[in-house]
Amino acid sequence: MELTGHAKEIFGLDWSPNCHQIATGSADNTVKVFDLRKLCSIYQIPAHTSMVTDLRYFHANTSCISGEKDKATVDGSEDLLMDVSADNDDGNENGGMGRLRNDGQYLATASNDGTVNIWTAGDWKLQKSLAGHVGKVLSVDVSSDGSYIVSSGYDRTFKLWGPEDL
Repeated sequence: MELTGHAKEIFGLDWSPNCHQIATGSADNTVKVFDLRKLCSIYQIPAHTSMVTDLRYFHANTSCISGEKDKATVDGSEDLLMDVSADNDDGNENGGMGRLRNDGQYLATASNDGTVNIWTAGDWKLQKSLAGHVGKVLSVDVSSDGSYIVSSGYDRTFKLWGPEDL
């Protein structure tokens, strides 16, 4: 089986938790979602302004994201970065994007545009854009409980994004 659809090279891919879809990230700056039952692309996300280098599906425990039980909100802080070498307790209240949607299923994408974007899986709406690397973001991964995202960059650093960033 071979599925096509991107205009340029594919650099990242990941299985959807539903086990019948695969998301792919490409040098054409997009993410495509392929349905293996239909054997075709079912959605294209204009994900970034430069090539998509990596991506990961994840399920976010809403209490991990907000830091509060039964409340799914995202920190609207201007100081988004929690560097592993610095303490980042800015004390800002939850705000910004408001309530997370789509039953806790998300897709994180990394790009040469220097950002990590978080999308709701299913309706593919941008929930958050994390900036902090100087230059290209090469990879992204998510903790098993969905409360932390880690990204690595061409700047020879990795950034740890915690609940207060998401």
